Amino acid sequence: MARPLRFCIPGLSVHIYCRGNRKERIFFSERDYFVLLSKLQEALIKYDIACFAFCLMPNHYHLFLKMRQANLSAGIHYLNSSFSNWLKAKHKITGHVFQGRFGSVIVDDAAYALFLSAYIHLNPVRAKICAFPEEYRWSSYNDYFDFRRPLLPRLDRETILHFLHPEIAKALPLYKKYVHDQMKVTDLRKFITQGISLGEEDFIRRVKAAHNITGNRREHAAALRADDPPRPAETVTQILYSILSARADKEKQSAAGREGKNFTLSERDMLIYLEKKYCALTLAEIGRPWKLDYGAVAQIVLRMERRRSADPVVHKILLEAEKLLGGQVLTFNKSV
Repeated sequence: MARPLRFCIPGLSVHIYCRGNRKERIFFSERDYFVLLSKLQEALIKYDIACFAFCLMPNHYHLFLKMRQANLSAGIHYLNSSFSNWLKAKHKITGHVFQGRFGSVIVDDAAYALFLSAYIHLNPVRAKICAFPEEYRWSSYNDYFDFRRPLLPRLDRETILHFLHPEIAKALPLYKKYVHDQMKVTDLRKFITQGISLGEEDFIRRVKAAHNITGNRREHAAALRADDPPRPAETVTQILYSILSARADKEKQSAAGREGKNFTLSERDMLIYLEKKYCALTLAEIGRPWKLDYGAVAQIVLRMERRRSADPVVHKILLEAEKLLGGQVLTFNKSV
């Protein structure tokens, strides 16, 4: 049976959903939810994707995303594979974590963005886990209202709320009423056209026409946006180099040893850690300039995670680099 048509075009919004293998659980502890959110945060940064809403259910998840590059499959593959590897190691699981290929439906924002965000936030209500969306912890609903420290710092709630009112404070009560009014909607399938679009036939025709898409190939990918390319490794290198040189000057130490960006072994590990977090590169690609295989790169990243927790100086350097790279650190706090 042919796979359904999938669009991978910059500027399109998309509803992503993915279930556990044989519809089994994919979250076994509180920590598991936090780890998937951490991996999602990394994927949003690495692949330049916006997230409008999410909901993590015991055996599946929903995401409402907007592609800025033609890299949706790469971003979701990174999310699922990195989370699967962690989960299998943590809970001694063998076999697949997720059930086949992730599902995706493109979204006509003008007609359905507000509706889809409400539908995603109401997943636990439809599953009878809770009576109201604000009672469920693992969705973005409470992040919209600042009821807690954000579970996903890079969540874009403003885009959705602006459909109701340009001022966030005035949009929030309207959004709460809208979501509660949608509690009677139980099935999204009746709103989906051709199995590929949360929108009408005309929306699909407009998308195809705008991007010269013909036929029914399995996946359509457009060229990357020329004005906003993925963050190259060289940018990360320059930022780390400037931070280290500034620190050396401040401490009246010679920075000549770094001329040509010749990093020490410790500094190399920081660079590898940042490239893994912020660049859309495989572990093998990150390790190639250093003649390291993907396994060695993975171990360096794990060691750097532990080192930044134990060494305030290293943590400060990495934090400064992360601020310049536009990322936000997602910490795991059980009181969240």
